[in-house]
Parts: sequence; structure tokens; C-alpha cells
Amino acid sequence: MTWGSLLVCVVLVACTGAFFILLAMKLGIIEWMQVHGDAFISEMAKCNFCLSFWMCTVLFVGVACYYDNALLIFGGVLSSPLTRYLL
Repeated sequence: MTWGSLLVCVVLVACTGAFFILLAMKLGIIEWMQVHGDAFISEMAKCNFCLSFWMCTVLFVGVACYYDNALLIFGGVLSSPLTRYLL
């Protein structure tokens, strides 16, 4: 994977992650997690950066499996600030 394709993956995962987080907010899933989750999940659901990090990490696990490159799992760190900015 080249640097250019990594940059494209980071931007696409950030946009996809922002879409799924906004959809979860619209459907009330985030609010449900804040009310019914334990203390850790409730605090994490209140933090846009935490939501961005975990969503991008989950999405990059799929990208890493597709490209068969385990180092891509750390791409969630690169795309989470962009996702937080998009929210």
C-alpha cells in the first residue's frame, strides 16, 4: 500500500465513521448507550473523540483484513481527529 492510497483510506474511513456516528445519534443509539450503559460506556458515549476513535478503529480492522495488512489497524489513530472534526 502506498502513502497515497493510505491517505485515501484515512479520509474515506473518517467520512464513513462520521456518517455512522451521526446516524447512531439520529437513531438514538448514542443516547441509549449513555442511559443504559455502565459508567465506562456512558462516559465514552458522551465523548465525540472516543466515539470517533473506536468507530475508525473498527472500520480500519475491516480495511486491514481486506488488504491483508495488520499495520493498517493503527489507521484509526490517523482518521479519528478528522472524524471528530467532521462531527
